[in-house]
Amino acid sequence: MPEISELYLSTHFRERWRERVGGEPKVSAVRKLINESVYLQQCQMLRLHSGGFFCMPGIYWHPEKNIIIKLDEIEKVAITVLSPRCIMEEWEADGIERPVFKSTGR
Repeated sequence: MPEISELYLSTHFRERWRERVGGEPKVSAVRKLINESVYLQQCQMLRLHSGGFFCMPGIYWHPEKNIIIKLDEIEKVAITVLSPRCIMEEWEADGIERPVFKSTGR
């Protein structure tokens, strides 16, 4: 996992952070969370059939905070943040009942 030293927070990221995590995001705190996170997917620059490019962001999961951060590692920009709050709200909007997970006893 690459060590993140330089980081910018996009407007979209800041808005989603306030909405899904709460409070105002600080670059130093977000950088620390990313560096403590489990690295799930490497950022990749993909070439489209049209000849253009698409950035597939790196994905970082912080199990203690229970958040996922998507990061453009090439431009060093935090793109968005996901949390259980946004997932539950989306399910409720779609009329999906919250799942109940049961232990298998193993």
